[in-house]
Amino acid sequence: MRHFLFIGASIIVLYCAAVYSAAQSLPISKPIPTSTEQPFEVEMGLYLLHIVKIDQPNQILSGLFEITMLWKDDRVSFQSPDGAPKVYSGPLADKMLATMWYPDPEIINQASKPSIQKNNLTIFPDGSIVYRYIFSADILTEFDYTRFPFDDQELKLELQSFTYNSDQLVFIASEQYTGISKLFRSDDWVAYPISVFAGFKRAFGFETQDRAYILYEMKLERRSAFYILRIIIPFCFFILMATCVFWINSSFISGRTSIVVSFALTSVAFNFLVLKYLPSVPYKTMLNAIITSGYFMCGMIIIAIIIFELFKQRGRERVWSLGNNICRFAFPVFMISVWLLIYYIFDTKELQIVDLIK
Repeated sequence: MRHFLFIGASIIVLYCAAVYSAAQSLPISKPIPTSTEQPFEVEMGLYLLHIVKIDQPNQILSGLFEITMLWKDDRVSFQSPDGAPKVYSGPLADKMLATMWYPDPEIINQASKPSIQKNNLTIFPDGSIVYRYIFSADILTEFDYTRFPFDDQELKLELQSFTYNSDQLVFIASEQYTGISKLFRSDDWVAYPISVFAGFKRAFGFETQDRAYILYEMKLERRSAFYILRIIIPFCFFILMATCVFWINSSFISGRTSIVVSFALTSVAFNFLVLKYLPSVPYKTMLNAIITSGYFMCGMIIIAIIIFELFKQRGRERVWSLGNNICRFAFPVFMISVWLLIYYIFDTKELQIVDLIK
């Protein structure tokens, strides 16, 4: 009988120990404020670290960002003789966040789930918390390339909490942790200071509660010097050189037209070489218009040569000579005027931007 009692007591002790061990290993559920408590105020800042690439046809920007969040929760305060904080990083930070209250914001206009590269969680003795993480993300943009390569774009990144409503969470913009990294470098873009807006709104039409959101906007201006020196000037040079036929005193129409065609074909070949630098969008950009107008001008030169040759064949050499003299100067001036007019039209054109964030 004693043996059975001993075995039974041992089993009960082992069972209790197993239950206690399992309970200790389970993550503690996140505490949330009740309706009688004040909402957590979370300061948030965003830094743009690097633009990896821009997928122009799909309107997606891939970049590297840093988010810093600051809030205070008395429930995680602790005693520290020297006032030293507790610091966690990597998996330890993730494990600690699973046992405490955390804002858990999500990017509204993300094209894919962000990938956290580095993270750091600091908890101070008075309950103040600083959580910082660097992540890469694909962001849906509202870019319009109509004025390419003289365009500037507005990059928007909006964060919102789907876990807590406005009674539980409030976002506050942190200017100290918002801006462009000093290490930011881009061969294509110049980044201007970030502006930030915070408030409340409903994420979806069927929701009945407002949720906190914070919106970051930054202006990106394209560096046009590369496109001017490597694409626009060489292309326009080829087209303008085609007007040299009006300086050639030749009676063979085939020889003069072949020169124009040669320059036009050279421009086409050059266009194919630089095609990878042009945005693959379904609408016409400023650079597309400049290139297209150049081809039309080559066609006008060929037509002018044929017309003047017809006058010469009919014995009206004075018209042939006068026409060539006028076109020597008129065509280059006309071409440059057309290109400047295209620039003016596209520069003053109202952009048609499709809103991706509703």
